[in-house]
Amino acid sequence: MNELYGERIRSERKRLKLTQTAFAKAVGISQTTQVGYETGAHLPNVHYLATAATLGVDILYVVLGRQASLAAIDFVHWDTYIRIVEAIDEWLDRNLLTVDTPKKLRLARLLLHKFSGQEVIRPDDIAEHLKLVA
Repeated sequence: MNELYGERIRSERKRLKLTQTAFAKAVGISQTTQVGYETGAHLPNVHYLATAATLGVDILYVVLGRQASLAAIDFVHWDTYIRIVEAIDEWLDRNLLTVDTPKKLRLARLLLHKFSGQEVIRPDDIAEHLKLVA
């Protein structure tokens, strides 16, 4: 089990293009300790992981073997997002407006944040917000 942590720590260090020496110095440990972590001889403590995270290490990946960017996808309410995009499209069509896809998706993301947690999202509620940016 420790070997898996070590492999992931090594993988993250290499992804960041840091040597063991540079990485160890940046997180405040000796190179020997870093080698121990990467070989799985020792498990890192919370302080090490927290400091490594400030360097850009994906701690979720190190601990659970799952990339944070992929885990975040699980938290998106896809049905709600689809309803919001459809409501934006309907509103744009009704008002004879066009918006390029990247802007539309950013707008949908903002509205998703605004309406997350609501079971019912009325197209009129979305339209009120869209009027502000039209």
